[in-house]
Amino acid sequence: MKQALGLLLSNMKQTASVDARIAAFCDGFDQDNKHRWVRDLAAEMLHNVDPQ
Repeated sequence: MKQALGLLLSNMKQTASVDARIAAFCDGFDQDNKHRWVRDLAAEMLHNVDPQ
């Protein structure tokens, strides 16, 4: 989880890579209904670190 969050939050100023970073973060988890929260977590982390 720590490593995945580190990669997600790297290069915060490169907004063009946000979708790719979120996808990479989500790929570290199962893609089922039990893990729907993963994409939400990624979006919330990005927003809380840089609200812009």
